[in-house]
Amino acid sequence: MEATCNIEAAGQRQRRVFGQLMLAIGAAIAVWFVLAHVDRVWRLAVFLPFVLGGIGVFQARAKTCVAHAARGVREVNGRLEPITDERERKAIDDTARAVKLRAAVLAAVLTAITVALP
Repeated sequence: MEATCNIEAAGQRQRRVFGQLMLAIGAAIAVWFVLAHVDRVWRLAVFLPFVLGGIGVFQARAKTCVAHAARGVREVNGRLEPITDERERKAIDDTARAVKLRAAVLAAVLTAITVALP
């Protein structure tokens, strides 16, 4: 397992599938809101599925679960174990922070597009 990874292949797959599903749901809601001419304020609601989708996809790509990072654990052979090496923990925390930031930026951009459309 790489130094900045805290999930195994099964965890990556689970997060990728969840992320793709949430992005698809967000896109479907966004299209529906635009086609139904829903008030722009209500369109802000698409931020939630977009940010959840982004977190899922970016966790899978980075092989890092933000919840595991917050708890200081990693998956090993399907079980959680504490991360004792401080350098490794810092690297994983940095990666988790980047995952959250990327997801927030993605969600903000997609939400802004949804709000801006007529």
